[in-house]
Amino acid sequence: IYYMLVGSNDATGIIPKYANPAAGNKLTDQEKALLAILPDSAGALVRNLSANSPGGARELAYKLSYAIAIQESYALMNDLMNTVSASLGSSKMMEAKDMLDRLAKARLQLNEEFKVLAKKYPTMSQVLRDYYFLNQVVRKADVMYRTSA
Repeated sequence: IYYMLVGSNDATGIIPKYANPAAGNKLTDQEKALLAILPDSAGALVRNLSANSPGGARELAYKLSYAIAIQESYALMNDLMNTVSASLGSSKMMEAKDMLDRLAKARLQLNEEFKVLAKKYPTMSQVLRDYYFLNQVVRKADVMYRTSA
């Protein structure tokens, strides 16, 4: 996620493309797909900050990549557990109750691991808070630049 946002030796990246649209670099289908699935309007956040402060966007990309990876992995696992639970709930297999009990324990473990990761790495709410702060700083700097010119 991080390298798709900032780029690498082999690819330009989403942030540089938004920061310099005159260069003619278009988003790839893979980049468009990533932006489409980003949670909490993070795609708009990346676009807006890239246009106003590419350096700020690159800094935020580091935190954003962790937050997205953790949140989306958690959501995927939770959805899978819900599907398995629904399937086992209607099952007539004798082992279904035991499997549901194991699934409940696995869900508790998943929730605990998510809490640990949320303390160790940035969450989407922290990324959004940082974005709003960076955005205010960039706007104030822009106003100060325009009024001093």
